[in-house]
Amino acid sequence: HDYIRRNGVTIINGTPSTVTSGSGLLIVIGNSNSAVSAASTAQWQVIKAGCEFDAARKATKKHSSPIVCTGGEPSVTACLVNRNADIRAAVVTQNTDIKLLTSVMNPQVFCLDSSGWTFAALLRLFRTLTNVGSAPAGWRELT
Repeated sequence: HDYIRRNGVTIINGTPSTVTSGSGLLIVIGNSNSAVSAASTAQWQVIKAGCEFDAARKATKKHSSPIVCTGGEPSVTACLVNRNADIRAAVVTQNTDIKLLTSVMNPQVFCLDSSGWTFAALLRLFRTLTNVGSAPAGWRELT
């Protein structure tokens, strides 16, 4: 609290429904605060979806790349997205080698389960997908 007071930090309670400006899109099914926070930090746009069908519909309408869908059943969302011949989706786990996946399959949509992912892991994923590998000068991120 002292740091916040000394540095004039403003804390806002709640989850933003959209974050403007950014190089990627996060589609959230349900509630995933850590994913929304990580996307906000990575300057990704965030939109909400009601179910896997809604998320797939929104992912196929958006042509920005990359797109990450979180929440719901990721395999269902990926299957629904893959019905469109112009777009590819892949299910991603924490053990997935993203660089290998993108070199072999080159998916535009990455579907992941919202549980089990930490803020740091999600932020690393978003930065990897947008090729922004470095943190601000003077910061050291845990790997």
